[in-house]
This record gives sequence, C-alpha cells and structure tokens, in this order.
Amino acid sequence: MTPSPPAPTNLSATAGDAQVNLTWDSVSGATYYNVYRAMTSGGPYTNLTPNGVTATAYTDNDVTNGITYYYVVTALIDGKESGNSNEASATPQASSSEGRAILWVTMANGSDIDYDLSMTEIQNFINWYQSKASGGVGAPFYTFSKNPISPYTSRMDYLVFNQIVCWKVNQY
Repeated sequence: MTPSPPAPTNLSATAGDAQVNLTWDSVSGATYYNVYRAMTSGGPYTNLTPNGVTATAYTDNDVTNGITYYYVVTALIDGKESGNSNEASATPQASSSEGRAILWVTMANGSDIDYDLSMTEIQNFINWYQSKASGGVGAPFYTFSKNPISPYTSRMDYLVFNQIVCWKVNQY
C-alpha cells in the first residue's frame, strides 16, 4: 500500500482587487494539486480545482472584495491525495486609484532609492515583496518603469529581493 504524499508547505495568500493569489512549495513527484477554499477558518472547504493544477500558484478570481477567504492545498501522487497544507487567508480589497505615495527602499549597499508611484503600483510592489518574503515563487527582482531620458526610449530599475534591507511607504 502506497502511503499518502506529504502535504504542500508554505501556502501564502495575497489579496488583490477581486482576486486572491496563492503560492506554495512544490511536493516532489506530485502529479497535480487541488486548491480548496472556505468561508471560515478550518473549513468546510470546497475544491476550486476538481481537475487539479500542475503549477505551484493559483489565482482565485471568484471572490468578493471585503470578504475573508481561507485556503488549503493538497498534493496528488499516483491518485493518492495528501493531507491539507497550512491554511492561508486573504481579504480582497478594491484597488484605490486615488493618491500617490513615495516608496523608500534601503539597499544592502547602503544606498537609498525613492520612487513616486500610484497606490496601485505600491500595492503591486508590496504583493511581490510579501510573496518573496514568504518563500513564494516569482522573479527575484521587481521592475519599475521610469521616464526615459533622451536618446533612450525606455528606462527600467530593477530591485533585487535579497538586496533590499528595508522599505517604507509615505502616502500623500
């Protein structure tokens, strides 16, 4: 008799505008994963992916802003389903297009960088940073588009996650 596979670990839920982005660590040999959602902590859970997903990320777009959702993920190997991962929760919120903020970032080399950004851009950075800090997948750097300086047609700044010492946001 084949034992059940180990449960996925480090499930993280990040809220967006009418969506929740989930990431988790892979389970060696997993054929696919099932994503479950509940309206209360601890369940009961409903399977959002009856056919499974092969990636270690999933976006739940069937959510309502202002309501907290609770998630767990299971792994399947040879038709056997693991136990539940850790539970993660998120409360989607409408994005605010009003206002701007200064993002101040201190880098490992001691330099301070500031960006004048919309609140949507700030939230995108925060979502990326929180996902990386919790061990999530994704790019090891965050990209900011900046106004080009002649003769260039585009200009990009890249912040490398493991070089960021701290950051803060000052909304105005």
